[in-house]
Amino acid sequence: MVTADRWRLRAGDRALATGFVVAAAMEAAVRFHADPVPLAIAVSGSLTWATLVWRRTRPLLMIFIMASVSIIGSLLQVWLTPDGSADSGVAVVALLVASYSLGAYGSRRAVLLGAPVPALLIVAVDLLQPTDESLARAVPFAVAFVVIVPVVGGRLVRA
Repeated sequence: MVTADRWRLRAGDRALATGFVVAAAMEAAVRFHADPVPLAIAVSGSLTWATLVWRRTRPLLMIFIMASVSIIGSLLQVWLTPDGSADSGVAVVALLVASYSLGAYGSRRAVLLGAPVPALLIVAVDLLQPTDESLARAVPFAVAFVVIVPVVGGRLVRA
């Protein structure tokens, strides 16, 4: 039986996940309104953030699905639109929430297995779609503020 408190938490997680999916689809529509191929990739990829619904119950599964789908989407974008960009503000914030959730709700084992996954995602996306910033400068900053700080913050809140 689901208690009222647990129901509210689940409803909140569903609302959060829905908000991210809608925000990502809107971001895609604004960025790619004139180009149907990247628009289709980005809108379908926005469903990735629906996994945030599992942020309290299955944070490791959530991280693995997010990273896997994001890498596949980046590969598709590189192959189908080589001059396109994978920049996404919604994706960065979703990774922040996912990393925090992993730290706050994941077991020690889940944190040890899952924390490197977003870092590897950041490196993979940067290698697939290089920017003007050097890999040596951009990746440590992104890993520190999108992975390490949220995971540690989640662990501290949990303690």
